[in-house]
Amino acid sequence: MRRAMWLTIACLLGGLMVAAVVSGLRTDARAAEVNPAPAPAPLRATTANAGDVVINEVMYDPTGTPDQWHEWIELYNTTDTAITITGWVISDAYSSDVIPTAIISQHNFVIVAANALSFTADYPGYTGIVVNLNSYIGNGLSNSGDQVELWEGSTLIDALSYGSDTAYFTLPDIAAGHSLERSPLGTDTDSASDWIDQSTPTPGEGIILTADLAIIKSGPASVEAGS
Repeated sequence: MRRAMWLTIACLLGGLMVAAVVSGLRTDARAAEVNPAPAPAPLRATTANAGDVVINEVMYDPTGTPDQWHEWIELYNTTDTAITITGWVISDAYSSDVIPTAIISQHNFVIVAANALSFTADYPGYTGIVVNLNSYIGNGLSNSGDQVELWEGSTLIDALSYGSDTAYFTLPDIAAGHSLERSPLGTDTDSASDWIDQSTPTPGEGIILTADLAIIKSGPASVEAGS
């Protein structure tokens, strides 16, 4: 008799436990319907089209010694999305360099320098990111004429030529200590008219023309470093 009574109690308790578990599962399911899990964040863009990143300023004839160690290139992201440029390639007419880890935030700049220590010594007020090649840019940018290309794999993202090199268009040679800079910022019509002779180089800043054609500078910009 007692054994039968205990079996009955055990069955009742087991049934209550199963009912509680089922009820909990139903409650969790209803909660999941009311509060669905958030959608995953979109992945950061890792590929680009021609013109998404432009070569915005080039210092090819600096006054430091040796001048190849003081050369630099300013890149500008024209898009609304951060772009990873890790593994992209900077080339002159003779040689190429692979860009180490770096990410350019949207509408911002990064400096690719032959030597970061030389660059920061030349521009102590610069507060953005400097990508250090720790080597000459290409074969060392020629002071009399050369070309600068930016590649992602087999895609030519941007390019220019200057001086005696007319591979892309004809830009006159400029004085030592000057830079070539796009005006206005990010303008890219694939022609020499995109560029000016900048007597006071401004890495990390860009030229913006106001409605009355006054020139103002944007920057210095905040640039996200690669991890």
